[in-house]
Amino acid sequence: MAERLNYSGDPTELQKIMRQIRHWTLSDLLHTQGRKHTGTGVSRRYRHFELQKAAILRELSHYGLQIGQFEALDKWLESIGGSARWKAAEEGTRMVFIQLSWGDQMVGFNITVDAPMVASIGLDGSYMHEYDDGTVKEHKGVGVFYSSVVVNLTRLLHRLGTE
Repeated sequence: MAERLNYSGDPTELQKIMRQIRHWTLSDLLHTQGRKHTGTGVSRRYRHFELQKAAILRELSHYGLQIGQFEALDKWLESIGGSARWKAAEEGTRMVFIQLSWGDQMVGFNITVDAPMVASIGLDGSYMHEYDDGTVKEHKGVGVFYSSVVVNLTRLLHRLGTE
């Protein structure tokens, strides 16, 4: 897994990625196919989806996000992993973005197509949401986010390649 996430090929970077994967696994952000504690000389095995999650966690770690902020993200990623939008990102048929946002005592996650949602949140916290079936609904008073990190999921998954 670490080799797939080491885009630069730098051996020092590879060691850092290996430590991150081990830390995320021990923190239950990544889930192994077998035992988490394999013992010396035995590699952990991960599903392809866990590699995709690791790529997202790695990307977000570049922005200084702490592991405590990743716990809710893990549950959310598990819930959207098989969605039509996720599949569109995997297949490269649409530009898909995931977004983490922070406001007063709240954190929000969103997956959008074609453009990140950050540009569409009104001052009152209202926004329009397009669902996978094409319906659009306005949401009001959901709270106001003050900062966001947006990741282009399509490009990130494309860089990883397929299983």
